[in-house]
Amino acid sequence: MNMTEDQAADYVDQMAAALGLDLDPAHRDGVIANMVRTAEIADLVMDFPLPVDLEPAFVFDPGVAGER
Repeated sequence: MNMTEDQAADYVDQMAAALGLDLDPAHRDGVIANMVRTAEIADLVMDFPLPVDLEPAFVFDPGVAGER
């Protein structure tokens, strides 16, 4: 699902109000642009196909590069 700029603007305004955050109008456009970009990145993650039988890792161990 792609988030439009209008949807992002509505979301930013609603969340700022819900949090009691006074969002400086000079920063609003940048916050909206970041929200749209974050939604695009989330779409990439959510669209990645995973097998139905995939089991979660209970402990994340990134290891050290080259050790495995």
